[in-house]
Amino acid sequence: MNQSDGTADTKMVAELDEKFRRQAEYLKVLAHPIRLAIIDALKGGTCCVNDVSELLQVSQPNISQHLAILRREGIVAYTEDGKKRCYFLCDPNPIIALL
Repeated sequence: MNQSDGTADTKMVAELDEKFRRQAEYLKVLAHPIRLAIIDALKGGTCCVNDVSELLQVSQPNISQHLAILRREGIVAYTEDGKKRCYFLCDPNPIIALL
């Protein structure tokens, strides 16, 4: 085996490591009961923060903190309706498949 083959193998391993690292980080974000409940609540479509809070019986500030984490990871996004923020799943298919 020449050195260029070893370099190609090393590069492929590094790319796989990076792919799986990103996937692991994504799964870590999902691995919280409240965040899973939020995602479940959003499966049906857009929902405002207060509605999610009431549905899950969790304080609005706590829901907002979890939504911010989900938003940073690109799992949810929001629209504004006056002072209300209404959240939705960015790409529900892969997430729903996990649930």
